[in-house]
Amino acid sequence: MLDQNLTIYHKKIQIHKIIAVISFFIIFLLFDYSYKSFIHPTFYYMGYDYQPDTVRTFVAYLLLLLYLFLFVIIPMTDFMFFVNSLVYLFYLISALVVFKNHPDYRYIILFFNLLFVSLMLIISPIKIRFRQPKFKIDLITTFLIILALSVPFFLKFKLNFSIKSLTDFLTPGVDLRRTAFQNINSWQIYLYSWLSKIFIPVFLIMSIIRKRYGLTILGFVLMLYFYLNFTQKVVFYGAILVTLLAFINDYKKLTLALILGLIFSVLVGISIRLLKGNYLIEGLFVKRIFILPQLLNVFYFDFFHAQKLHLSYSFLSPFFHYHYKVTPPFLIGKEYFHNPMISANNGFISQGYMDFGYLGVIVYTLIIVVIWLYFNSLDIHPAYSGMFLILFFSFVSSFWTTVIVTHGAIWLIILAYFMLDKYRTNPSPG
Repeated sequence: MLDQNLTIYHKKIQIHKIIAVISFFIIFLLFDYSYKSFIHPTFYYMGYDYQPDTVRTFVAYLLLLLYLFLFVIIPMTDFMFFVNSLVYLFYLISALVVFKNHPDYRYIILFFNLLFVSLMLIISPIKIRFRQPKFKIDLITTFLIILALSVPFFLKFKLNFSIKSLTDFLTPGVDLRRTAFQNINSWQIYLYSWLSKIFIPVFLIMSIIRKRYGLTILGFVLMLYFYLNFTQKVVFYGAILVTLLAFINDYKKLTLALILGLIFSVLVGISIRLLKGNYLIEGLFVKRIFILPQLLNVFYFDFFHAQKLHLSYSFLSPFFHYHYKVTPPFLIGKEYFHNPMISANNGFISQGYMDFGYLGVIVYTLIIVVIWLYFNSLDIHPAYSGMFLILFFSFVSSFWTTVIVTHGAIWLIILAYFMLDKYRTNPSPG
């Protein structure tokens, strides 16, 4: 019976996988072309070296074809089809492009990227059984709880907005943001992050699923309140993104839309650069989002090859002395970008090597894989895909310990068990 179900499932998604792997190959060619024709010539002074190598080119194409084949033949749930597509974009294609072109991109860095990709493929069809409590979530009660958690900010910032706040809606608002964070306690900073990144977006999505649009508007107004006081555009626009994606209730359709949208955006960016000399779009979609994290792996492995930090900059500081005056991301920014104001955050591969060497990379990789295995084991409603898209990118661009605590991923892990499955989010009264 299991074999029959897997066969039916495999045939059902086969066309989506074929479209995906063709798109992955096209994206690899586009990223490779962009690196050679744009990123290296324009940003070589930032470390984007280019020295073509026949052996590396052969290895890159061989591995690409191998993993595209594995993507097609390995069974995976709809959720893992979505997640693994992101894994391929960030940890396979981007890694192979930089490995192929950058002489300092070590084989061991590529190995750790492929290790993560391979483990994610292995867990793709696996779902651990959890005995989840069966109760429906009441939206009004949920909103009242969120309001109660917001009371400290109402007392601090009141309920009025200044003209400066409204003006900063379309401007960086750095001064206002700095002032806002200086006026609240450390526990309130965490609470603000959890509310704006997890609790309110989850509520927005749940109200959309149940078609309680009045509550959606109330939730958005609360999100706007936090934005006008803290002016964190990434957080606010992230909430808009997850809200819009909540209307796409299909992991496969969303995944293909994102992949094809990426191809379209890169093609438009390349065309505008060639025709108009403007590289804003191409620089954002190729260099900043996909290539930079792999280059930062090179920098982290180079800088911390002789000394490991053992989380001395974080919760293990009572046991290990931290020898620097600034945090690791600013160290990398100063050393490799020659700008002490740049915070060069990066993901778990860089952090693992920085903390405990090769063993640290393996352990951190296993932690991230287990987290995704946990989410895959739950019957997560597709409307929450935006939350997991942002979570995935957070793991790419930030230390995983920061993502779990400061960004509030621990709360998403808890809420996924109690609230995010199809049973509790299907339209119903309340």
